[in-house]
Amino acid sequence: MTRETVKITGSRESPAYYWRTESGYVVFIDPTDVISKLQEGVQGDEQEGANSARFPRASLLRKIKNDQPLTEHTDLFKYALLQTDFAPELERVTADVLATGHVSIDRWMGFHHVAEPALESIRMVTEMSSDLGPVQRWFCTREDREIFYITYVMIN
Repeated sequence: MTRETVKITGSRESPAYYWRTESGYVVFIDPTDVISKLQEGVQGDEQEGANSARFPRASLLRKIKNDQPLTEHTDLFKYALLQTDFAPELERVTADVLATGHVSIDRWMGFHHVAEPALESIRMVTEMSSDLGPVQRWFCTREDREIFYITYVMIN
């Protein structure tokens, strides 16, 4: 397992996408970061000749681009309601952007009233496989409260 400290550099001043985590946090992500991570996935699919029915990234990317510019904070889960196989991709995008630190994180109830002090950094713990790369990843506060967790699924 690898452990890293990730500096938080994002802001939620402008309309952003957000992902509500199972542990009670909200991760705000700049729309350009969501689009960029999806574009990286689409380019990877094209290079590998991936079947678009198995990898719906291009369709998800089109839907997200059609909603630009955002006029208010927008729940990323709305896209999972359109097509259920979008959910794992949205989780992957959330994890990929969390790993860069270009997010803003708050407690689910905190951003409506007196919030906790802003997180300046988080801990990222990654379980690696020698042949597959990251298998699981946890993002935690400095006090080791879980913010977000993902298991990467590899499709053969």
